[in-house]
Amino acid sequence: MLNSAFSSDGPNIERLRVPLINAGIRLEPNSLINALTHKENTIAIRAALLLGVEHKTQATVKALSEAAKSEREILALASMQSLLSLHETNWISLGVSRLPKMKDRLQQIQLAGVLARANNVEGWKITVNGLMDPQYTTLALENLNAFDGKRQRDGKVIRVLDELQKVLEAAPESARPEIKREIERRTKR
Repeated sequence: MLNSAFSSDGPNIERLRVPLINAGIRLEPNSLINALTHKENTIAIRAALLLGVEHKTQATVKALSEAAKSEREILALASMQSLLSLHETNWISLGVSRLPKMKDRLQQIQLAGVLARANNVEGWKITVNGLMDPQYTTLALENLNAFDGKRQRDGKVIRVLDELQKVLEAAPESARPEIKREIERRTKR
């Protein structure tokens, strides 16, 4: 869901707006804040993502911070992504504590990437483990750049290319072609 509304260049604004408009949500801060509690995830997360693009106010940051505590993992993830986009940092400790408890592995890998873009690499092992599962290899590969060159708690610097080369041999056969392509892409730089 988040990937469909975001590209590597940032959010696709029209993909965020259209479902909100179709649901009768006005595209102004108060309506979007109210939409964070909408029962449909599609509406709530798009409101969270749109707030992170166009509406930095004290009320928006407060509402997104509350939504980041939501039991709905996808809404919490979207809210944390938006808080990152707004250059807020109050959500990072919440994201770190939530990361190992997440039930949806796809969203867990996405949160690991969001945290890495906020200079927190607590999700590095989760991302590496995602490489080893063909169902999540593509998503894990998409998050790698956010980790490259950053320090882990033990002081060790993450070198993505080195890690990919280690993982390649241990990865399931079905995940190897994608990992190989990424290694080739990185060695051609």
